[in-house]
Amino acid sequence: MPAGTVIAMHPTVEPELRKGETVIDAIERVRRRGRELQADLNKIRASPWPSTIAKRKMREQIEQLAEAGEPLVSDAIDHGEPIEFRTRARG
Repeated sequence: MPAGTVIAMHPTVEPELRKGETVIDAIERVRRRGRELQADLNKIRASPWPSTIAKRKMREQIEQLAEAGEPLVSDAIDHGEPIEFRTRARG
């Protein structure tokens, strides 16, 4: 045990039993509830992402691509040169 570790005694917590329920029945009820919650969690984890999140990420990516490929028109305007495009985002 690490130095300074203290073991503290706590009062015993009596299980809350429903009317006519035995301790074994209560244990099984709690286990069943745990399985239900685990099934709910598995269902949530297997669910697809909301479309709003996918759309937001797509907009962000399109904005980055648009900024990275921004047209450079100054030479085209000043000297009649072909329009060039940025090959990466400013930064």
